[in-house]
Amino acid sequence: MSGRRTIATMSKALTRKKYGRYEIESELGRGGMATVYLAHDPRFGRKVALKVMSHALRDDPTFRGRFEREARIIATLEHPAIVPVYDYGESDGQPFLVMRYMPGGTLADRIIARPFSLEAAVPIIQRLAGALDHAHQQGVIHRDLKPGNILFDQYNNAFLTDFGIVKLAHGGTVSLTGSGVIGTPAYMSPEQIHGEKSLDGRSDIYTLGIILFEMLTGRKPYRAETPIKQMMAHVLTPTPSIRALKPDLPEAFEPVMQRVLAKERDERFATAAELTEAISQTLYGLALPSLQEEPTPARAQPPIEPEETPTVALATPPVVAEPEPNPNAGKNAKVVGQKRPFRWYYWLFLGVLFVAAVAVGANFLNQPDPTPTAQRIELVLPTQIVVETAVANLPTAPFNTTATSPPTPTAQPTPTQTVALVAPVVSTFGQSVSGTPLEVVRLGSGPQTLVFIGGLHAGFAPGSVELANQVVAHYTENLANIPPEITLLIIPNANPDSPRAPGQLAGRLNANGVDLNRNWDCRWLANPPWGSEEAVEGLGGSAPFSEPEVRSLSNFIVAQESTAVIFWQARSVEGLVSPGECVEGNSVSQPLADIYGGAAGYRIGDFEELVNTQVFGDATNWLDSQGIPAISVLVTDYTATDFAENLAAIEAVMAFYANEEVGQ
Repeated sequence: MSGRRTIATMSKALTRKKYGRYEIESELGRGGMATVYLAHDPRFGRKVALKVMSHALRDDPTFRGRFEREARIIATLEHPAIVPVYDYGESDGQPFLVMRYMPGGTLADRIIARPFSLEAAVPIIQRLAGALDHAHQQGVIHRDLKPGNILFDQYNNAFLTDFGIVKLAHGGTVSLTGSGVIGTPAYMSPEQIHGEKSLDGRSDIYTLGIILFEMLTGRKPYRAETPIKQMMAHVLTPTPSIRALKPDLPEAFEPVMQRVLAKERDERFATAAELTEAISQTLYGLALPSLQEEPTPARAQPPIEPEETPTVALATPPVVAEPEPNPNAGKNAKVVGQKRPFRWYYWLFLGVLFVAAVAVGANFLNQPDPTPTAQRIELVLPTQIVVETAVANLPTAPFNTTATSPPTPTAQPTPTQTVALVAPVVSTFGQSVSGTPLEVVRLGSGPQTLVFIGGLHAGFAPGSVELANQVVAHYTENLANIPPEITLLIIPNANPDSPRAPGQLAGRLNANGVDLNRNWDCRWLANPPWGSEEAVEGLGGSAPFSEPEVRSLSNFIVAQESTAVIFWQARSVEGLVSPGECVEGNSVSQPLADIYGGAAGYRIGDFEELVNTQVFGDATNWLDSQGIPAISVLVTDYTATDFAENLAAIEAVMAFYANEEVGQ
């Protein structure tokens, strides 16, 4: 929707703070080692990304050395697909790194929004492959490639970033990580997990293969419950078949993926360019690749993501004896860098398509679009914890329904059309303060995306979590009831850290003691009132969107281009549906409230007017200000679900937006 802003541009607390000459505008992201800000460089009049080392780590020689080394390495690795460094300095003893600002978000954002086609993924992989080969030729191994470390600029070009834990393949530099295993479990190569010191570029190439697998399927190839199990899956679990998950890929693509993900590095491609050359060979006969994937609305993202699985350093596991790698592997391999094979085939194919379109005529243009692909997203963090059994045991096989075509004039049997229904997919879109994954269940695959959120105050209103899981279970068994124009995204528990305390303030708080429905950027206060108390210290957080749950949730809603958002909360003895409204008299949420409340039989009204109290930092109010219809649904008691009433309302909302999609 037009007029939406990224979360980054809304933080006000950091305005006018400076590091050197750089003026902080907002916080972009925060990790264990550093915080990244959007800053203004007054000397050149441009926006920059300012990476500031954590105050707690600035006196630690290991982490300070890693931070300084990142600056030096990026400065020497001049390549069109590596985020450039503009400056490095210190402010009050705190190191900072100034880099080019990337407003196009991360690859992780785009994978969450939808998987890539092979034709769209290849140009991105080609560009990254050139950057990796360049780094490897300089003796630099990245060791922490992941979608969150791949950024996009305003022109939709991909860039590598976050060289904080690189390893030098040769030379006398001492490793800053000692004998430990370091990296992100979902993307580590088997030799990284073994703790081998003689890493080479083939470790990064393996990880590039993991990223490609995830781009194409929407899920990581190895899934596990803990980081240790996640790492051991890379070592012990057979490489999965990508065509089993995405059967529309060319047959020749399967051996390419099996080779790049080989457990033994001698069996992999020697260079990233060899990988892209092999991938390009499989494109013959496919549609002309789009050299730039259409950008997905997403927040401008720094090299640090709270939503991404954090990089971990673990003690080295026992190393299994393996043959020594061939030191000459890849030395004579031909590097093709940015080569784009078969370009003339693309132009030829485009010409053939044009001629065919003219020959078929105007009727061809009226044919319906093909059924969208069944897969969409499945990003499961290695520490994933499923809240309810109903979510954990979702079926993975496709559901089918048969629709009878209109009778024909002849006595021939009536043809049938089989429509594949998208199986439910459980995904992770962020983490709580304590590291608990925040999960979403996707049902349906239509263009109108409806988001339902339970557990924003999970301990205060545990019935909202139960209601969300009941809805998931219902539509898992009744997928055919979801109109083809609709996608349901159901978040069972948006605040998993809150203690169970029905109706009590403690049940509303996350692990930082913040009410997640007082942390949004609409009339935000750090110490808002609650109940009879005029001000509760810290209830609103340190700044708008200061809490990782709120940042993850708001970014996710915006990235999905959500059609409407419904929060299940408590309580109102006769049920209440309250529309969001940040600016008085300027609400886009009232029609949604009318539809939902009318179908549920709940009262419809503005909660603030009914209780004669202004609400500060409310989620629905902020979403409404962004042009996204949003409502709070207060069920009749803290532990109640009112399932039948809410199911009727969900059906009514789906019908409304499905009809809107088809123009009725």
